[in-house]
Amino acid sequence: MKYIFSFLVFLLLFSILLIVGCQSSVVISDTVTGDVNGTVNSLNNSNVSEIAAPTSCTAQWRCISSTIRAFQNESCKFTIRETCPLSCVMENGTCLKVNCKDGFFCRNSVTRGYQDQYCAWMLEEKCEFGCKKGKCLNATEAGVNTTVKNETEAVKVEEKAPDIYAGVEWLNAGEVVTFSAKGDTNNLTDHTFSIKAIEGGRVIVKVDTFNSDWLEEGDTAKFLGGTVLVDIVEIQFQAFDGGVRKVGYKLSMG
Repeated sequence: MKYIFSFLVFLLLFSILLIVGCQSSVVISDTVTGDVNGTVNSLNNSNVSEIAAPTSCTAQWRCISSTIRAFQNESCKFTIRETCPLSCVMENGTCLKVNCKDGFFCRNSVTRGYQDQYCAWMLEEKCEFGCKKGKCLNATEAGVNTTVKNETEAVKVEEKAPDIYAGVEWLNAGEVVTFSAKGDTNNLTDHTFSIKAIEGGRVIVKVDTFNSDWLEEGDTAKFLGGTVLVDIVEIQFQAFDGGVRKVGYKLSMG
């Protein structure tokens, strides 16, 4: 009986200790959980503060690309934009400048052009007699003798285009002309020349009893062994009754 009583007392004390230990764990767990959540919330609030867009800026020019700069106002908005001819300097938002004097200059001995302050060339022109001090020279300034050139040009002006109708004779359809030429016997004899057939743009001519092929303007027919040449210069043909039907030709001895 004594041992049973001792065992019950021991069991009661053990139960009490177990209950007290569990309650302590719950308190500690809640404390840790609260601390962790507080830390996470603190970090989140910190990140949000870091990525928030600025609400005020220092008014200044800034490069927004390698060749474009823009003015950022105090509200952090970009307003005026400007293209830099060469490039934009990222460090200070200014356009890169090259110290070139602007004006007309000789780019080389025969070329004149305008160079701007960024050393870019434009409005180029070729100088026939050379370039000097930003100016195209004339023939006198360049010391060129133009007398021969001027005389040659004057002669060309006076020359006239050759007259293709010089020496042209005209033959109407139905007409027969007579000419003298040396035949195979090398004797000067009379021959006849006439139009065998004529159409728009082509004609057949006839010497004595010999007919040519169809000929067009610019063609040449040969007769009597090549001793008689007929050049067709122009063909005039009107299809209606009573219309013009004639040939302009040149006849020569080969």
